[in-house]
Amino acid sequence: LELKNNRNYKGVYVFDVKKGSSFDKIGIEKGDIITSFNGISTPDMLALRKALYSSNVGQKITIKYIKNNYENIVKITLCENCEK
Repeated sequence: LELKNNRNYKGVYVFDVKKGSSFDKIGIEKGDIITSFNGISTPDMLALRKALYSSNVGQKITIKYIKNNYENIVKITLCENCEK
């Protein structure tokens, strides 16, 4: 997952998603903006990384993100080697 701060939304712009990852499986794509990770606001990359690193493989989490100017809320289970 490659990310960059986005000034139009309080969130993190997604530049790339690894094929087969948890994010890929829920449909997060390049151009989406992650605004919340498991209830933690993600106004910048540091906040998102802290939220991600405080989570565990196998944990069920909720992600809020913007796609095509619409907010989406999804629940996923984090996986380490999702491609297998």
